[in-house]
Amino acid sequence: MKCKVFKIVFVCLIFLVLLIPLICMPFAKTEHLSGSTELVSFPSLVKDDGTYNDRFIPELGEYFEDHFAFRPQLVTANAVLRNILFKDSGTDQVVVGKNGFYFFSGTMDDYLGKNDLSDRDLKSIANNLAIMQNYVESNGSKFGFTISPNKNTLYPYFMPYYYLQTQKQHNIERLQPYLEQKGVHYIDMFKIFDNEDVNYLKEDSHWSNKGALKAANTLLPYFDKEPLYPEKWVARNDRDGDIYAMMYPSIIGKEKEDYAVGYNDKNDLCGDNWKFNKGKTVEDSLVITNSNSDKSLYMYRDSFANALIPYLSSVYGKAFYSKLIPYDMVAAVNNKSNDVLIERAERHLSYLCEKAPLMPSPIVDVNNVVDSQDSNSSTLQYEKDNNYINLFGTIDFDIFNKTDKVFLEVEGPDNQKTYQAFCLKDNTYCVRINKNDFSNITNAKILLEQNSCVYKINEYNFSIK
Repeated sequence: MKCKVFKIVFVCLIFLVLLIPLICMPFAKTEHLSGSTELVSFPSLVKDDGTYNDRFIPELGEYFEDHFAFRPQLVTANAVLRNILFKDSGTDQVVVGKNGFYFFSGTMDDYLGKNDLSDRDLKSIANNLAIMQNYVESNGSKFGFTISPNKNTLYPYFMPYYYLQTQKQHNIERLQPYLEQKGVHYIDMFKIFDNEDVNYLKEDSHWSNKGALKAANTLLPYFDKEPLYPEKWVARNDRDGDIYAMMYPSIIGKEKEDYAVGYNDKNDLCGDNWKFNKGKTVEDSLVITNSNSDKSLYMYRDSFANALIPYLSSVYGKAFYSKLIPYDMVAAVNNKSNDVLIERAERHLSYLCEKAPLMPSPIVDVNNVVDSQDSNSSTLQYEKDNNYINLFGTIDFDIFNKTDKVFLEVEGPDNQKTYQAFCLKDNTYCVRINKNDFSNITNAKILLEQNSCVYKINEYNFSIK
């Protein structure tokens, strides 16, 4: 009898322990997740159209995964145990490397050579960058493009032995010939980092402050600026790395970091050589800074630029840093920025062919158009926003794959213009037309350039006012 009672009590205790994360949710709320990941909102039983949400139960499970009580502490405890016992991170976001190095799993496709960008995607990226460069330079600014390397691309010897780095060319290596062909001004960050001198943080996916200085001193001469040589550095054990926070969300990281006095030695990487005009931290989506220097910079960037901001802001009188996608290229032109820079992490290279930038598509002259034999290989749709009439659609993959450029010849009652399209993933294209160009669009022809010949593949009649 006593044994039976003991078993019942034991089972009840186990169930009680398992219910604690649910029961305590109102009292021990999870306010945020590590990194920039947003918490899942509580699902609704009814969709916006009034119908029943048949994904309510799965969405409720996703909500619980983000919000259960003591989540940071339990995730941290799990990671600590798994790291000690199995050299495993306990999360699919982190790869535990050698000598205390952690790597972000989002870079593994590049490292292993999986899900590579197609040659068509790389050609589209070069095409789009060339259009942006021509737009910026035609308005009097200098343009540059750079890619921030993945940590495991530069330091593969810190990766676990059971992950073998691909022997194929990386996406960036395959992209460079297309950039050269289009004349895009590419600033190479891969060649400046010595494999023996580690300039990335162990517990973060980004470069250290000294690594960022190397990067800044590669960018500045291109823009006719003198390199920086900070006179004094201070070291502090206060760096809370983004990868460390993914593994141990309830423990604050204490990795050693060096800070350049006057540039980034204050809280949140601030320094006396510059100040915020808009934004409070380098993490903000739009940051504007001022200093006593001359000229202005507009930089379209990601998180790698967090550590660049203190250096670049010190040598530009005014600098704009935007994380917003798609890139608003008109903003750089309207601000009359002397220099315009696009910086993108290696792992996010595909973003450059996923969304067309916010700018008018270039108007071009196209002559000697020949009719194609295939007239059913494309689609064309349109939508209007505050500034543009956006024409977009798809082209048959086999045809699109052989295409150098895509154009739309657009007609209205009063005029006719031909626009070069932005080429995007999944054999899609996009043309942005200033609303003032046409009072009414009645016809559009899709033209493709292949081997210096231009073919018309389809024609559409409609009325867009």
